[in-house]
Amino acid sequence: VLKLFPELGSELKTYRTALAYVEPPADLKAAWEVAPVILDVGGVTDGYMIPLTRGAGMKFGSGLHKVPTSDADWNRQPVPGEGEVIRNLFSPPLARITEYKV
Repeated sequence: VLKLFPELGSELKTYRTALAYVEPPADLKAAWEVAPVILDVGGVTDGYMIPLTRGAGMKFGSGLHKVPTSDADWNRQPVPGEGEVIRNLFSPPLARITEYKV
């Protein structure tokens, strides 16, 4: 955003964020295929879940997993283990969290 609108640099704070694409356990896949988006899982996770939608993978994201940056191109590649760190923020509320494969 700041490359497009540099004058907003004093007003906006930008972050590098990431999300985890996960595959739910096989016995829960059908339930997740008809589940709604969950915008707030509660607790301290500051997390959201986007279920399987039209062939797109299930996504977990958390506001706890962000790093301030003014450069949108900085650190765009996933860090090894990053998906698992994000996924694990969701236990609780989710049980069997390690069965959700990143």
